[in-house]
Amino acid sequence: MYLSLRLRGVPAELEKFDGHKTIDIAVAGAKVNIEVDGPHQQYKLQQALSDLQETLHSFRKGYLTLRIPHALLKENLEETANSISDFLKLSKAKILRVI
Repeated sequence: MYLSLRLRGVPAELEKFDGHKTIDIAVAGAKVNIEVDGPHQQYKLQQALSDLQETLHSFRKGYLTLRIPHALLKENLEETANSISDFLKLSKAKILRVI
């Protein structure tokens, strides 16, 4: 996913530490964190609660977290990367209007 986003001109950072945890992919200019969820995160209650708390931590700092299932990347990487790239452009545009 990281390389697919970079090929689309997204200034993504791989495995960025946010002071609380390491983000899979961060796009600071759009204030978006991208977490790629493996199969274990869909089935365990404790993992789901931990993910929610991490999302809240990021949101308090002004960041939105996109949670992307690994299976989606495995089966449809290009369309997923296009959709995320479009989302990031919209997010960054909204931030610039606020500033």
